[in-house]
Amino acid sequence: MVWSASLSKSFAKLSASLQSFARPFFFTDAHGIVMLSNRNGSLGQPLWPVASHATLAQQFGAPNAPTLLAREITDSAWTMFDGRRGYVLRAGVP
Repeated sequence: MVWSASLSKSFAKLSASLQSFARPFFFTDAHGIVMLSNRNGSLGQPLWPVASHATLAQQFGAPNAPTLLAREITDSAWTMFDGRRGYVLRAGVP
């Protein structure tokens, strides 16, 4: 059996409020594909390397662009982003 869920509220207000932040924010799906961000051009882009990138590109329309991070973040970590060291926190949305 396959399960799916749909959102009953728009992300328009959240998307608009993200634009006011100078630091980058990314909301990804479970595979690390960016679904919402305050950075132009990042939608559909993989945030970290994905083992089955070709399949994800076909399924989600992810471009064959370089990833934004060198490795997957599983919880939290210090990493380099845009040439600067930063702290990344990965947490699920309840």
